[in-house]
Formats: sequence, structure tokens, C-alpha cells
Amino acid sequence: MLVTKNPGQYLTALQEDVTDTLQIGLSFSGQISETHASSLLELASAIQATSRSIRCMWLRFQDDVDEGTMSSFRKFGKMIVGTKAIESVVLEGDGVGYEQIVCLQEFLSTNKTLRGINFTDTKLDRSSSMLLTDFLSGNSSLRVLDLSSNARVNDDSIGNILTAISSGDSQLSTLNISDAHFDGVEDLIGDNGSITTAGVQRITTFVSQTPSLVTICLKMRSLNDEGIRALSDVIRGSDCK
Repeated sequence: MLVTKNPGQYLTALQEDVTDTLQIGLSFSGQISETHASSLLELASAIQATSRSIRCMWLRFQDDVDEGTMSSFRKFGKMIVGTKAIESVVLEGDGVGYEQIVCLQEFLSTNKTLRGINFTDTKLDRSSSMLLTDFLSGNSSLRVLDLSSNARVNDDSIGNILTAISSGDSQLSTLNISDAHFDGVEDLIGDNGSITTAGVQRITTFVSQTPSLVTICLKMRSLNDEGIRALSDVIRGSDCK
């Protein structure tokens, strides 16, 4: 997917009267120009007005985003509240943390139609995962949850997220969870973001209580032989892959 700093690039496509789905990719870093700030708000209005389905809205943040950029993004988040055009959201990059999720909290918590959410290489942690409670518990349309390589996700984060989903009517079909630096790279953040065997047990319990799950992808250093056996027993008794 093309990820651009220029929100205006999507305005014409959103106004087209066609049935093809659209994908939107936005990149945020440093200081936003006045032109791009204005285009971002125009884009929010166009998303509200469009008759096209937006298959994915991909938001990539670097960790050098300044207050001017955040101010524009807060306005963008407010302006897209209530839209039903967006089918899934991807939040990517080490610039995605508590403040960025706050900007989207109202959009997410009131959304009943979003089918997928993905956090990749973000600073999602225990406190920011709590911001997702209303969304995860209240959206019965959610089918895909992807938590890939988020260095600060730990047992508490996983517990918050899975508890919220379990408390609602979601028919989740795909669950992806992977440690940051899974492929043999030393975890430099210590205890701040490790999923332990307790977290694996929580995931196993969730899987056993969620018959709608079809696809599960787990890549965690703490997934030992005992955890694998427990998950295997659960999966053999279900339709999961």
C-alpha cells in the first residue's frame, strides 16, 4: 500500500462514484506543513461523505512527530467519528503510543462496523491498551486482531485486550500475537514488554473460550513446550488453524 505524507492525494478518489474499495495510507513525521494540515481535515470530511468503502486506513507514525502534527491529527480523529466507511485500521511505527490512541479513542469506541485492527511495531502498552476497552467490548463486527512486534506489550496488555473482547459479542476469527524482536534479537527493554508464560496461559484460555476463532498465529519466546501442548489440545478440539 502507498503510504504518503500528502492526505490530499486521496480526495479525488473518495469523491468518485464507484464500487471498488479504497485503501488510504498516511505517514506522520516531524512537522506538518500548513498545506498538508489543511488537506488532512479535508480528507476527514471526504471520508465522512464518501460512498466508497475504505478497505484499510493505514496510519504510520515516526517518533519525531511534533505538537503541530498531533494537533492536526487530533482534529482528524474527531472529524471521522461516526463514519462507517472504514473497514479496518492499521497503526504502525514507534511513534504510535498513548497520545495517538487517545486521538482515535472516540472514533474507535463508538464504531460498531470496524472489522479489523492492527498494531505493528508500536508503543502499545498496559495503559494505552485500556483505551481500547470500549471499542473491543462494543464492536460485534470485529473479526481480525493483529498485535505484531509491539515491544511494550506484556501480560497486562494482553489481559486487558482479551478480557475486553470476551466481555462483548465479538466473533473474532483471526488472532495474531508476536513478540518484538522474535527472530533471535535480544530484547533490550527488559521487563517492560515481555509476554511471560502467564500471558501465554491467558491467551490459551481465551482461545478455548472463543469458538469463532479460525486462524491463530502466535510467535513468543515464552511459548514453551507446555504452552504449545496446552494450545494444541485446545486447537484440536476446535476449528482453529
